[in-house]
Amino acid sequence: ALQIPVGVIKNARGGASIESFVPRQMFDKDPVAKLYAESVEKRIAEFNPEAEADVIWQRQLARAKGKGLPEDKWPKRPDPKNLTSWNVPGKSPSDMASCYNGMFGVFKGYNIKGVLFHQGYNNAISSNCRPKRYRVLMKLMVEGWREDFNDPALPVGVIEFCAGGDPQTWDNFEMMSEGGAAYIREAQRLGLADVGDPVNTASLPAYDVQIP
Repeated sequence: ALQIPVGVIKNARGGASIESFVPRQMFDKDPVAKLYAESVEKRIAEFNPEAEADVIWQRQLARAKGKGLPEDKWPKRPDPKNLTSWNVPGKSPSDMASCYNGMFGVFKGYNIKGVLFHQGYNNAISSNCRPKRYRVLMKLMVEGWREDFNDPALPVGVIEFCAGGDPQTWDNFEMMSEGGAAYIREAQRLGLADVGDPVNTASLPAYDVQIP
């Protein structure tokens, strides 16, 4: 229809939180984001890979013993130098800017025509559900992308978080309303609106895609 080739870059990372997609420098531009960034820096400074390896190992041993596995089947202690990113502050896909350089920064200089963003599950999980911070980070994320791609009008569409719990019924609607999904969807919509560019941004509801 356009009579020109169109390329699509898919750079997905399962299990990531919005914090990991925001450029590092953007966290200093808002007090809510800055407070969070300081907590991550503190965890990085205090991180002890030897102690973390022991914690992981004890957890694995408890599972193995709970399953009744013989001792020769018990897991070995993880190498502190090769811990998975999930267990290393600053490298976990739940931490600030941890995915950004490899997933967005690497494309700096490309003539990107727009970005579609779909995320939310990890931020809707009970202990991680902080919609006020999510709203702030949504705005900072879009502004950071636009700075890095040198395009103040870079089109951004946010496909709202689609999963989240069982279908509501007359019997369970009070209990099911306590989930974090609705709060994150609202934070996505409001955060994008805070960018103040309705012409080049769009919030796309998708809550009925996975859950009827």
